Amino acid sequence: MSKELITVVTVCFNAGQTIAKTMQSVLNQTYRPLEYILVDGKSTDNTLNIIYELEPLFHEKGIAVRIVSEKDKGIFDAMNKGVKLANGRWVNFMNAGDVFYNDKTIDFVFSHEIPMEVKLVYGDTLRQKSYAVPVGGINLS
Repeated sequence: MSKELITVVTVCFNAGQTIAKTMQSVLNQTYRPLEYILVDGKSTDNTLNIIYELEPLFHEKGIAVRIVSEKDKGIFDAMNKGVKLANGRWVNFMNAGDVFYNDKTIDFVFSHEIPMEVKLVYGDTLRQKSYAVPVGGINLS
């Protein structure tokens, strides 16, 4: 069975605090062929600097990467731009700040042939949330 191209799309705006974590998670995926599309809504923070700093690592790992940074009409407009740029049969939307469960997640999902009539593949998610405790503890009154 020959492996199909999988596309991961991240849409973001002013995601300087979280974009590197997401990009690193995509970089760590062992599945090939893999394509990564970043659609940025013309960020005004350091998001683009981080994206362009990490871009060469994708080329080194054999992951095709495309970056678009332009004003959009919101998240769904940005997602639609990503889909239009995608070359893979399957598109995964990975929000800025999200990560794959492990380095073999895409390998696991596509470890067997998926019939052509299947249009959607989904699985479980794991949500990790940290709660900041104010200095001095929690006021329960």
